Amino acid sequence: MNVLNMSVCLMYVQGGSKLGKLDKAYYPELAELVESNPQYLCYLLDKNTTGSYEIDIVTKRALNLPSVCHVAISYN
Repeated sequence: MNVLNMSVCLMYVQGGSKLGKLDKAYYPELAELVESNPQYLCYLLDKNTTGSYEIDIVTKRALNLPSVCHVAISYN
């Protein structure tokens, strides 16, 4: 997985982001992340964690990220 490509996903979900959508080139990166390490998506949504790094995450955008990137998530 290319971590730099995932940084674009992070930029998308940050407060004040001007990104209206993600380029399709980033969809496989998110799919691989969800398949191999789904806990990272939960980590991204944890305001206590991201807040400690002074990253303002817009929860609605983060929750919509899989849908935006057409990535299926299994909620086991």
